[in-house]
Amino acid sequence: MATTKTFMLLALLLLISFPIPGPVNAGQNTREELIREYREADLNKDGYVDEEEYRRFIKKRFESMDSNRDEMLERAELKELKKEEFVLTDRNKDRRISFREFLNGRLRFFNEADVNKDALLSLEEYVKMKLMDPVKW
Repeated sequence: MATTKTFMLLALLLLISFPIPGPVNAGQNTREELIREYREADLNKDGYVDEEEYRRFIKKRFESMDSNRDEMLERAELKELKKEEFVLTDRNKDRRISFREFLNGRLRFFNEADVNKDALLSLEEYVKMKLMDPVKW
């Protein structure tokens, strides 16, 4: 009986540790897309993303979303963000998100995702956090 319980516990831990690849929700990133995104952010290709690499990645992402090149993101440019998240990110309530506001929101993600607090994001930390709340991040 103890062996069966141990086996079941081990099986559950394995399921939790290794999310099944594929769509998380309709319109959301897949695990493979998140891995590709992480590797893009890992500029020096050492297998970790430090804060400076993450800042550069976020800058590039901000610029790619800023379709009218006004250095501000408006609601229409951020379709993947829920309205509540847009409002939370728009700290000065001007209904636009500056790079500083965008970066600060993403750095909160970096700090929350860095579970072991080594100032580096591992692939596992990045993917787990994005899969837990894909819209928020």
